[in-house]
Amino acid sequence: MDNKNIIFIPVFNNEKQIKNVLEDLKQLEQKKFDTVLFIDNNSTDSTLDIIKKVSTDYNFKTHLIKNKENIGLGGSFKVAINYAIKENFNYMFHYHGNNMNSINDLIKILKESKFKDYDFYFGSRFEKDSEILNYSFLKKLGNLIFNRLYSFVLKKKISDLGGSINVFKVSNFKDKLFENFSNDLTFQYYILLYAFTLNKKISFFPIRVKINHKSNVVATKHIISMIKILINYIFKNKKMFEIKQKN
Repeated sequence: MDNKNIIFIPVFNNEKQIKNVLEDLKQLEQKKFDTVLFIDNNSTDSTLDIIKKVSTDYNFKTHLIKNKENIGLGGSFKVAINYAIKENFNYMFHYHGNNMNSINDLIKILKESKFKDYDFYFGSRFEKDSEILNYSFLKKLGNLIFNRLYSFVLKKKISDLGGSINVFKVSNFKDKLFENFSNDLTFQYYILLYAFTLNKKISFFPIRVKINHKSNVVATKHIISMIKILINYIFKNKKMFEIKQKN
């Protein structure tokens, strides 16, 4: 099937943003995808109830999974990937549930179908035609520095370490290596390192992002994690994934 693709939307305490996301999804045409999968990371607000109420209004299939506890963004990614593998989907689209993305970007990706040329199609806040609003100067600078640092180590251009729209070819995950990656926000860094190390077909595309919420990420702790991951990669490289595969 041409549209055997799934759109994965992680949510956690997004009651203030999710209504706009749900309304935007009505603009999607079900010609290029099969299902929208919502994964709620054990929200303590009304996020889940809002999704349950609105999702019945769509002309496409929806599926909702509620994690029994907060297992982090990476943990929700793992749940989504395992679901996509089990249900034999071809591609998994990641689209965030905090209303920071433009639905037009997702519509364009689905329409153009360029993602089919790649194993990993990463959305980037720092491509030539990208737009990023409400980002502080220090936040932009920090992202750009780490993009350059990872690019230097990988010897390939990395324009974003963790975009909020991505497309993954599901068959790339059948080795189950992703199960050993971090459950927190750094899960996406492991995915990127994995993709480049195993010489997968990769490309970055521009996205429009508007920050309209306070981040739950503690900056200092996150920076330390990013550095540790990179140091670990420098010393282990491909063995970083081979060793994990044996666990």
